[in-house]
Amino acid sequence: MLKKEDHKPNLNNAFVVAERDLGLFQLLDPEDVDVDFPDEKSIMTYVATYYHYFSKMKSGGIGGRRIAKVMGQVMDNEQLRLDYEAFVSDLLEWIETKIVELEDRSFPNSLVGMQSAVTSFNQYRTQLKPPKFVEMGNLEVMLFDLQTKLRANNQQVYVPREGRMVSDITKAWDRLEGAEHQRELSLREELMRQQKLEQLAAKFDRKASMRETWLTENQRLVSTDTLGDDVAAVEASIKKHEAIETDIKAYEERVMALTEFAIELSEEGYHDIARISRQNESVTELWHQLLALLTSKRRRLEASMGLRKVFQEMLDLIDYMDEMKIGLLSDDYGKHLAGVEDLLQKHSLVEADVAALADRVATLSASAQKHADDVSEEEESYRVDPGLIAERQEELNSSYGELQEFSSVRRSRLEDSLGVQQFCCDADEEEAWLKEQQQILDQDDHIRDMTGVQHMERKQQGLEAEMIGHERRVESIVESGNGMLLSDLFTASTIIKPRVASLDKNWANFRQSAATKRQRIEQYQFLYQYIADAEETVDWLSMMEQVVGSSEYGRDEYSTQALMKKHETIEEELLNYEKVISALQLQFAQLAPEDKSESVSRMEPRIAELYTGLLDTSARRRGELKGAWERHKFWRESELVESWIADKRAMVLSLETGEDVVEAERLRGRLSALEVEVRAGGEGQVERIDGMARKLLEGGHRDGEEIETRRDHIKERWIEFLELLQRRKAEAAAASGLQEFYHTVDETIKWINEKAVLLENSRGAEGKDLDAVLKEQRQLQAIERDLLALADKVGTLNADAKSLSGEHPESADGIGRRMDELNRVWKDLSDQMTNRRAQLGESGNLQVYLQDIVAFQAWLSDAYIRASSNELPSSVSQSEEKLKQHKELNAEMNAYTPTYQNITSSGKRIIPDAPAEGDDLQAEAKRRLVAVESDWAMLWDAWEGRQELLIASLAYQSFKRDREDRKSG
Repeated sequence: MLKKEDHKPNLNNAFVVAERDLGLFQLLDPEDVDVDFPDEKSIMTYVATYYHYFSKMKSGGIGGRRIAKVMGQVMDNEQLRLDYEAFVSDLLEWIETKIVELEDRSFPNSLVGMQSAVTSFNQYRTQLKPPKFVEMGNLEVMLFDLQTKLRANNQQVYVPREGRMVSDITKAWDRLEGAEHQRELSLREELMRQQKLEQLAAKFDRKASMRETWLTENQRLVSTDTLGDDVAAVEASIKKHEAIETDIKAYEERVMALTEFAIELSEEGYHDIARISRQNESVTELWHQLLALLTSKRRRLEASMGLRKVFQEMLDLIDYMDEMKIGLLSDDYGKHLAGVEDLLQKHSLVEADVAALADRVATLSASAQKHADDVSEEEESYRVDPGLIAERQEELNSSYGELQEFSSVRRSRLEDSLGVQQFCCDADEEEAWLKEQQQILDQDDHIRDMTGVQHMERKQQGLEAEMIGHERRVESIVESGNGMLLSDLFTASTIIKPRVASLDKNWANFRQSAATKRQRIEQYQFLYQYIADAEETVDWLSMMEQVVGSSEYGRDEYSTQALMKKHETIEEELLNYEKVISALQLQFAQLAPEDKSESVSRMEPRIAELYTGLLDTSARRRGELKGAWERHKFWRESELVESWIADKRAMVLSLETGEDVVEAERLRGRLSALEVEVRAGGEGQVERIDGMARKLLEGGHRDGEEIETRRDHIKERWIEFLELLQRRKAEAAAASGLQEFYHTVDETIKWINEKAVLLENSRGAEGKDLDAVLKEQRQLQAIERDLLALADKVGTLNADAKSLSGEHPESADGIGRRMDELNRVWKDLSDQMTNRRAQLGESGNLQVYLQDIVAFQAWLSDAYIRASSNELPSSVSQSEEKLKQHKELNAEMNAYTPTYQNITSSGKRIIPDAPAEGDDLQAEAKRRLVAVESDWAMLWDAWEGRQELLIASLAYQSFKRDREDRKSG
């Protein structure tokens, strides 16, 4: 049931009923009509189709004599339709069945089976498929014949339902072709795989036979047991075995390759894989047996080589011990201490060698015994005679025992010789030392200061310390000599006795000289101690005078403050040093009169004068340090303020304008907030610096000129910063306008790109029916209207760009690049629009022509209604008015005559005499052109008839009026 408020459903229902019952094409969509301002020409075009339909109905009905013929044609067409659908169903069912068969990939697992499958596939392609292809072509001819008959009978054109169209059959056939192609590829691939597997299996059999023969021969070669009777023979056997082993190991890759062949055949699913696996296992077992034989042969060779090497080392060691015995029997025991010690050291080395030989003898004996004991069952056949091993062990142990005995005898004799030579050497050293020290004690004393006294004291103390050690050493030497005299050691008693007496005498004389030297040193100590203390005091006061009189006042506030604290410490130290000076005065008073020489007496007044001057200099420096501290404090404060101004200036300079309007506005806000912040904090700091400088200048500071310059510099930096801030605010305001322009340009480019996409998406009406052409035409018209607005926008932006480039020369390049991009995309869109119009070609021209002819038909319909009206005027004035309107209609018809001529001439040029089959657009245009020619003639006939009627009516009304006037007169 229709509802008033359902606009679009009602419109769609009207369009469907008109097309189904009246055969009027749906030239409009509900969306085109249900708008505030629908397209007037499109509405007139569609309404004119109703006028022409109903005008033709007036020409007469179809005769009853054609009813039977038409119904027969209708029944034939219906039967043809049913046949078409049945054939289509059968063909589609066959195609789907074949697609399932062709997509089956369960192939035979043998070369013979695959060859049979390929033969079956070829039979399908050559015997089954061609008849179906011919049947598909016949279906298309059948559909074309059906549609032709329906058009000839003025019936609605038959359109197969979804899934039964020619395009559906074509798509199904394409899928069949695709399945067939994939089947062919799969068959070919599987056939090649089976051929490859057969070739691989044949290659495996050939290589397996070769490997079995080679492994069997090498097992016989390795099984031979030729080892050798000495080291050279065994080494030759080992080298030969290593060569064989290298060759066999190199063959491992070939054996493994055979296994890889078997694995590959197994993975590929070879049909006779069981036989391949058994043969591969046989080759692998032979290979493992050969490796076991190699390992056993190597162990036997290594065991034999080990024993032969042990026997050889035993013989070498016995020869080496015999050489050592010859050296131990020598009669050389040394002629002096160094010679005896050298012989003892050499003998110690020999003893170490002898001790080391014990481990080697034990190791060789154990190694030989191991070869005799640790023999496996398989080695029992080539075991060495145990008696031979025992004989070699005994010979080695006997030789080592003799070597140990010879070494012990020689050490005893060398130690006795060392005792005699050591006594003589020790006695000579002590007497030489006593002689040297006695000469030192006998030298004259040349003492001039306390250093000399201290030097003499240290020498004397060192000598006395040495005397303690030498005294014990002399006693030990004497005791040792007496002990040797009591023994029967060699014939050295004639040398030891006089040496002992001489050593006792010399030692007693030296002790007496040392005591006398100690008394002389003590006499100098008191005098030179006072002189040293006085000179040290003078040096300290001189040093402090340099410290207190320093011109260093510090590089900054903190260093000056540290100097002030340091000076306080120095002043305190000066006051405390008064006690040292008093003690020195007391020490001077205690000197003996003969020690108070002229130089010593001048020291006392000089010390007092230095101390008094030092106190005055300290007080003056204290005041200068305070002034320097105040100056550094001002400088530090001014540097902090200057650094703060520099940081804020860097912050202002670091703020970038930004790449869009939002960033530009944010920059303006940040600069305004920063201005409030710096004015609140900066003005107070600058005023504080000014107050500090004024205080220092009023106090007459010695750096007043420098302080005043510094204060003025801070003020200048503050003023420069405020000016920079104002400039940046102005730049931010200008950048905001520039970014807004950039934003507008970017939005315009985006809009142009969207229109380009919309224009590209509107493609597809070429060669289609009238509905599609009209629909695309409406879309192009809407886009053209938008392009007019875009053209104005692009022109305005170009003018703005020129103005902004003059205002912002530094941004002229960026503005130019943006505008170049905008003009480029605008030109591309314009060219795209022009190309689109050209691509529509004849369809576009025909559609424009169709619009013109539809509009002209609408006017013809309206003019015909006015020209064929049967309404008669009832008075003279109405007759004159109707004639006037009729003449205006004639003028309007004359004005439309060029339009009519243009439509007819253009139609004959554009529309072919015989429109293409299935081209509804050309057929519609041809039909309308014929109707226009007929309606145009009818219009002129109607106008002339109406003209005669109105003239007659005017004459009648005039006559009637004159008659009434005469009656009234």
